[in-house]
Amino acid sequence: MSAKLKLEASDQEPANQEASNQPNMESERSGQEGPFAHGRTESKQSRSHATKKVIANAVAATWSYIFDKANAILNGTKQRFSNPVLASNAYRYLARQVVQDLMEIEGGKSLVFSSGTDMTTNSEVLLMFSHFLQDELSSSVIIIDATFKANGLTQLLKLGSRNGIMDILSTKQPTPTIDSVIYSLKENVSFIARGNSADHPVPYVTEQQAESIISELTQEFDYVIFQQDQIQMDTRYLPFAKSVDLVLVHLEERSTRISSYDEIKEVFADHQIYNTRYLLSEH
Repeated sequence: MSAKLKLEASDQEPANQEASNQPNMESERSGQEGPFAHGRTESKQSRSHATKKVIANAVAATWSYIFDKANAILNGTKQRFSNPVLASNAYRYLARQVVQDLMEIEGGKSLVFSSGTDMTTNSEVLLMFSHFLQDELSSSVIIIDATFKANGLTQLLKLGSRNGIMDILSTKQPTPTIDSVIYSLKENVSFIARGNSADHPVPYVTEQQAESIISELTQEFDYVIFQQDQIQMDTRYLPFAKSVDLVLVHLEERSTRISSYDEIKEVFADHQIYNTRYLLSEH
């Protein structure tokens, strides 16, 4: 807007300069035109002033509308994403639903949090879910970044340099103990990072390995949650999905494609994994 005003001002300057350089011509014209010349000049100036006023009012109204619209969008976004009551209720309900689904399981419970959307959103939702799972049930929770990639919760928390699940599962010796790679996020919420794939590659994972890790962690924590990317992307995900008590598949409204959803369901069905629940979040 300021550029336009400057441009208009620069257009007017030559005209004003030209008028000031020709006083004699104006004088002669005023003498020749007679008594009506002054009236016509005032009429032109009046029309010019009215036109400028209309333009100024229109510009002011336009900017007022734009600012009002922007504020409305901003306020709507804040209300949607930062309303603590709505977020709390949704995640607390999810926590209670998980308890209901796993009430027959004695001791620690194990879950896979499988993604059907982008991993940044998946990681954020997983963190919120874990927080309220611990808070609502006064339980101990541990999250394991079992994505085996650089796009999971490890990346979000900037813990890429820490040893983690890949170091434990690696065929390269020596391997660290589980206790040595557990990192505390907050009271009663712990985390195991992805680990260093370059130093400790994990070409495959067996069900025996998955069951051994699950057994050890469920003795120490009430809820053990393995984060995974889309199940069809990595065969190393399957042993964990088969071994846990429940698989939560995170889908995102208006983001997860129907074709991806169908592929996910097909993979689970082909490997006889039926203990699945689908969690739909809003983009």
